[in-house]
Amino acid sequence: MRQRISRWIEDSGQPPLKKSFLALMIDNGYAFDGPHWEFADAPAAGFYFRPVVYRDVRRLEDFNPWLERIREAPPELFDGILRDLPRQWLAAADEPAVEQLIEQLYRRRARVADLIAASAAARPSCFTAWTGS
Repeated sequence: MRQRISRWIEDSGQPPLKKSFLALMIDNGYAFDGPHWEFADAPAAGFYFRPVVYRDVRRLEDFNPWLERIREAPPELFDGILRDLPRQWLAAADEPAVEQLIEQLYRRRARVADLIAASAAARPSCFTAWTGS
């Protein structure tokens, strides 16, 4: 997995990053509505509980290079996520729901910038420096 992520970072055209560590996050909470493997597409949902993290965000460009990487993520990346997901994390009945979720995330990647802008408009108390331009 480390090699695949490194290759994707190198292919993005971004300046080289130090690659001495790789963090893999496991959601033990409700990022995808817990055991239901879905999420609400609502601008006011999913905010970090400490709004100070959004304090200096003024515009969409402040989310780059990650916003660009999300938008340009190839289908192979999503296929790999599904293929490499440990099956012991899922009940057999969950597999179709997870496949549908991964497909939804793939399609949604093109809309992330619009969703961020909608979130900033929905929660101006979090995005106190937002200019939107």
